[in-house]
Amino acid sequence: MIIKSIEDVKEFNLSSEIPFLIYRGQTNTDWPLVPKLFREIPNIQNSARFELACFRPYLNNRARFFINYNSPIEHLINLQHYDGSTRLLDFTNNFYTSIFFACYDPFLNNRDKNGKVFVLHRDFFSKYYSQSFNFYYVESIKKELYRLRDANQFYLVDPEFKNPRMKRQDGLFLMFPLRKL
Repeated sequence: MIIKSIEDVKEFNLSSEIPFLIYRGQTNTDWPLVPKLFREIPNIQNSARFELACFRPYLNNRARFFINYNSPIEHLINLQHYDGSTRLLDFTNNFYTSIFFACYDPFLNNRDKNGKVFVLHRDFFSKYYSQSFNFYYVESIKKELYRLRDANQFYLVDPEFKNPRMKRQDGLFLMFPLRKL
């Protein structure tokens, strides 16, 4: 369906009618549905090394670093949301939010392109649950990091704690595996 006006959006509103759908808006229809980490580092092994390097602060300064995060996945989410390169891809539960991101182009890099909204059924993905662990013990942290690294399927990550930006966007993430499927 092509949306050309706000009236078209109102007719197509799926948020309230179909709560098991998730949405992603992109300002360029040519862009693939791929997280930033894999766009910047397409080699899967190098992507895995890069992601592990993002967690070095956890392993070096455990207690101090966990003041703001309860788990490695929360750290990954915050990296993603503040322009870090991760294997997470932002989605929203809100159709209107996805329309905003399909149209919003702050630097006008895609003004000659059409936007696109992806609509996925949340039941196609398993939900990722962070394991409870004691963050004072590096082995406990490593166990969770390896569990993240070894995820061999797509997971829906809908964290209990959401930063203010995620709350406004009604955000969640699709976590891609660090392996070719």
